[in-house]
Amino acid sequence: MSPYQLTIETALSGFKAIEKVEKGELYDIIFMDHMMPLMDGIETTKKLRESGYGGIIVALTANALVGNDKMFKENGFDGFIAKPIDVRHLNASLNKFVRDRHPDEAKKYKAAEKVRIETPAVSQKLLDVFRRDAEKAAVMLRETAANGDIKLFTTTAHAMKSALANIGESESSGLAQALENARLSGDLEYIAANTEDFVKSLEALIARFAQAEPQAEEAADIKEDSAALTEQLKIIKEACETYDDAAAYAALDRLKEKPWKKETAATLNAIRDALFLHSDFEGAAETAGALDKTCEVSE
Repeated sequence: MSPYQLTIETALSGFKAIEKVEKGELYDIIFMDHMMPLMDGIETTKKLRESGYGGIIVALTANALVGNDKMFKENGFDGFIAKPIDVRHLNASLNKFVRDRHPDEAKKYKAAEKVRIETPAVSQKLLDVFRRDAEKAAVMLRETAANGDIKLFTTTAHAMKSALANIGESESSGLAQALENARLSGDLEYIAANTEDFVKSLEALIARFAQAEPQAEEAADIKEDSAALTEQLKIIKEACETYDDAAAYAALDRLKEKPWKKETAATLNAIRDALFLHSDFEGAAETAGALDKTCEVSE
C-alpha cells in the first residue's frame, strides 16, 4: 500500500474493525479479510451493515471461486480481491473506490504516484517477509515440478509473481507469470526447461537481500532480565487467548526496550510477525510459551 500515499489504519480482528467504526470513523475503503479468528469477515461486515455503516468494504479471500462475487455482494461487500493479492486488482479497486470518488484530490498526487508506483520504496520489513516466503516457494516449485502437483505449482508461481512485483522485481515477476501460464496451458516442456533457472534466480535474490541486511553485533556480556521476560510473556499469552492484540503489542514494546541475546530477540520478532503478518494468535501464544519454558530452564 505504500506507493498510494493513503492514510491507513489496521484492525487485526473483526471486533476491532467494528470498534473503530462505532467510534465514528468513516473510511474511503475497508479491506476485510474473509477468514479471521472468532468472527470472520462476512459476519463482521453483516454487523457493520446492520449498524448503518454505508462505506465501501472489499473482501480479501484465498477462496477465489466462481460465484464468489455474487456471494460477497449478497453479504454486504462492494467487491473482493483474491489472495495472494495481485497488485493490478488492488490498483483497480483503489482507482474505482478511492481515486475516482476524489478526482480533485487525486490530481494533486498524480505525478508523484507515477514515480512511486514505478519505483516503490521497499521497507526492510517487506524484504524480510519476501525472503521467508521465497525460501519456501523455491523448495515448493522444485518439488511440485518434479511430482506433477499442478495446482500447488500454479499457486506458488502465482504467489511469487505478485510478491516479486511488490518489491519492484518486475523482470523476475514476469518469469514467474510465464511459469504460471505454462502450467495453466499444460506446457510441460516449458516447465521442465525453465523452472530450475527461475528457482536459482530466486535463490540468488534471497542471498542478495540477506547480504544487504544490516547485521547487529551482539555483546558477549548481555545479561537478560529473565523476570521481566517471564512477566511480559505471560501477558502476551493471556492477550492472545482473548485476541487482544493491543495488549500483546504493548508487552512486546516493553520487552523491546531491553537488551536481549540474538536467539531471544529473534523469537520475540517471530511473535510479533505472527500477530502483525498473519493474525495468528494461537501461534504467537505457542511461541511465547516455548520461550517462557526456555527461560525457566536457563534460570
